[in-house]
Amino acid sequence: MTAPIDEPFAGLDEVWVWPATDPTDAVAVTQIGDREADRYLGRVAIVSWSPRLVGGVAHRMEGVGAWARHRLGELGLPRFASDSQRFDARPRSGGARGRWTAAGRFEVGDRCEASAVASRGRPPQTTDDWRDVAAGAVDLGRALVRFARGDRGALAAVPVPPLGDEVASPLTALDGWLTAVQHRATARGTAEAWQLVLDPSRPEPASRGLAVVIAALGLVHHPQLVYGRPA
Repeated sequence: MTAPIDEPFAGLDEVWVWPATDPTDAVAVTQIGDREADRYLGRVAIVSWSPRLVGGVAHRMEGVGAWARHRLGELGLPRFASDSQRFDARPRSGGARGRWTAAGRFEVGDRCEASAVASRGRPPQTTDDWRDVAAGAVDLGRALVRFARGDRGALAAVPVPPLGDEVASPLTALDGWLTAVQHRATARGTAEAWQLVLDPSRPEPASRGLAVVIAALGLVHHPQLVYGRPA
C-alpha cells in the first residue's frame, strides 16, 4: 500500500526543494514540490517552530496546496538539549520509516548508507561508525536549541555551510536513484534551491516520499535550523 507521504510525489521524476519564509513564528520552513517555468509549486512542507506554551522546538511534515488537508506522517527531531546526543530525524508515514543524521546517514526502509546529500556536501561518516556520529552531534543539537531560544552565538559551534554557499554538486544517494543539484540565486529570490532527479532505471526505495524528505532535511532544512530563516 502506498504511504501517504508518497502520494504528492507519485509520477514525478524530478522534485525541487527550497527554503520558504512564513508569516508565523516558524523557526524554519522548507518546501518540497515541483517547478513550472520560474514558479515553485509546493506539495509538502517541513516546518519547525517554537511553541508559545512549551519550551523547545516542535517539528512536522504537512501537505501544501492540493495536499493541505492530508495527514502525511510524522517527523521526529529533538526538542531539548537532553536529546542532543541523538540529533537525528526519524520520519515515518504509513508503514514506511526513514532516518537522517547531519553526519550523513540516509536511511529509507531497509536501505541505509552514508551520503553527502544528508550531510550537505560534506564528507559523510561511514555507516559502520554511527555511535561516533551521534556523539559528534552534541554541539549541533545544543546549538539548535540555543538558536530557538534567541542565542545567535550558537552559530559558531556548527560548521554546516549556510544557505547560499556553494556546494559542489551533483550529489547522489540510494545507489544513484536520487541525484541532487544545487541552483543558487534562483528566480524566486531564495538563496538556493535543489533539484532532485529520481532515476526510474534504478531500484526505488521503500518510500520515495521519505527519501525526498530526508534529502530536504540535509540540504535545506538543517542549515535553516542552525542559521535561521533566509531573508
